Amino acid sequence: MVLAEAAAQAGAKVVELTCRRARIREELFQIRKELPELLVMVGSVVDEGPLMDSLKRRRPSMPSIDELIDLGAHGFVSAMPISSATLARVSQTHLFIPGVETPTEMVRVLESGAHFAKLYNTIPLGEHLRVELLTGPALHRLMPLMITAGISRDKIEAYVKAGAAILGSGWKFILGDSHDELEERPDIPKIAKEMRLTLDEMSAARAKHQPMPLDGSLDEYLQAIPHYHPFEELQL
Repeated sequence: MVLAEAAAQAGAKVVELTCRRARIREELFQIRKELPELLVMVGSVVDEGPLMDSLKRRRPSMPSIDELIDLGAHGFVSAMPISSATLARVSQTHLFIPGVETPTEMVRVLESGAHFAKLYNTIPLGEHLRVELLTGPALHRLMPLMITAGISRDKIEAYVKAGAAILGSGWKFILGDSHDELEERPDIPKIAKEMRLTLDEMSAARAKHQPMPLDGSLDEYLQAIPHYHPFEELQL
């Protein structure tokens, strides 16, 4: 809750709460109740099926996607694949960003209803150079990618310039050298200050490399989005 409060103070609009946390249900409910201005994504979700059944035997507290919907989650992020059936059903009402590794998987999830596709950890594959390849002309600049893992402040501009639509960063990278100290003795204003620096870096990179008409109509905004998005029908 401390980190969510700091994110709100910093001006963040969206936070991701991983369902690997032991108290995910209670924390999600509390954030939705006390910080209603935040959009809350739940990360590390697992689709129904044999893997989820095995996981629940090992960790009975692991919530299902439907449970998280009932608790008020606005959307979901996963490092693992999500079935086309689940994407088609849930993406009608909730933002969904499933994990992918290849262009084939990207096309499959996007055509099933995903709003973005998540690349988990591009470090072994060339970091922003990998993103530039996947968002480039060979794939008609269609791929709306979310990039996570290892996104420190100094890497933001390179990823945005490469075409990343969303960047996700953990508190270890946001807080940098202050992480251990602030984890031991949380200080919301200090955490919010570091978060604000990260948000400002992202805003500056977008203004430079992905400028958008923020003062125009919704139609103008949607037309300016450089990659595929499932809201194109709103323009018809």
